[in-house]
Amino acid sequence: MEQTTMKKNNGYKIAFFIVMSIIALVIRYIYRDFQSPDYYWYLRIWFDQLKEGGGFLALSQPISNYSPLYIYIMAFLTYLPVNSLYSIKAVSVIFDFVAAYYVFKLLEIKFKNHFLTYLGAAVTLFLPTVIINGAYASQCDIIFSAFLLGTIYYLIKEKNITALIFFGIAVSFKLQAAFLAPVFLILLLKKQVKIWQLFLAPLVYLGTLIPAYLIGRPFRELITIYFTQVGYYPYLTMNCANIYQFFEEKNFDIINRIGIIGTLIIVLFICFWIGLSKKKLDADLMTEVSVLILLVIPFFLPQMHERYYFPAEVLAVVYAFYNRKYFYVPIALIVASFLSYGPFIFNKHLIDMRILAVTIFMVIIFFVSDISIKLRKEISQDEEHSDYGGDQGNRVLPDTELS
Repeated sequence: MEQTTMKKNNGYKIAFFIVMSIIALVIRYIYRDFQSPDYYWYLRIWFDQLKEGGGFLALSQPISNYSPLYIYIMAFLTYLPVNSLYSIKAVSVIFDFVAAYYVFKLLEIKFKNHFLTYLGAAVTLFLPTVIINGAYASQCDIIFSAFLLGTIYYLIKEKNITALIFFGIAVSFKLQAAFLAPVFLILLLKKQVKIWQLFLAPLVYLGTLIPAYLIGRPFRELITIYFTQVGYYPYLTMNCANIYQFFEEKNFDIINRIGIIGTLIIVLFICFWIGLSKKKLDADLMTEVSVLILLVIPFFLPQMHERYYFPAEVLAVVYAFYNRKYFYVPIALIVASFLSYGPFIFNKHLIDMRILAVTIFMVIIFFVSDISIKLRKEISQDEEHSDYGGDQGNRVLPDTELS
């Protein structure tokens, strides 16, 4: 009887997600013909050059400033009887569902076989910036974000090798995926990953360069692609709701240098603060720390686009379900990030960007405070367990202190 009831309940959950998926696809279908500036001036031209150059054979030429892995996908698309706009958007839409799957898997860790896991996956598909990024603007940020979600999931499951492979693939799609790298420093300090495992990610990245090299593109060009992207846009901020909304572009050189050094110091402080604490990064804390890192870097680093908060937004869905009493914090993040897309979508600011920057900063402060509380709570629990009979003089040291 219980098995029958369980199967029936699972049927309702699956039916719910299927209905939500169909609605999500209909919304994406509505935007199928929209051509964003990025598509019109870049993606469309790259696609045509690949097609005219013989598809994969054209990979010997420096057609784009994207890493080869995404261009491999684009080269494959040239062989399909579908125009470039639809096929490029279709790839991003597919990864919308891959991202939703890993949100589902992350929620399943805490809510095994619960309706919330399906609801969280569905919410991912309806995030405004997720819809805008791929189905509307033909961007591919959802691809590397999906692999980052997988990275976090496998780290929580203590499958470090798989996690590092996923991270390597994510970085092979977009350099911005490297924003998650500080999490590995934290795990290294906590001895939750081994040094040799960290080499897997760069090896994966190098492996993605091999096909283009074998076809004929110079290895030096391939290995320096990301270096040529750095500083490509000499602006303190490109509609990113971050600290640089309060600075003037005329002081670009000095502020840019200070911003890079300052960001490095802030990130290292966070890494050592959390990494040297006693608490292990469980699913809840791993998710929250990852969201914090993915917010802090684009907030303090200069030359950021509005879409660089994208992976933090998607992961914030998981945080919202893990910590439902603080649901308003991820909502504030998602709304602020979405409103920063105003110049891109409507050619105007929907709200003063400084207000959005302050909102993002308050979200960061919240996560710092919440993580601090969780770390202190763990320390107080450790001290309580280490005292026997209330005799402070006969305190038994934990194993880590004995060693």
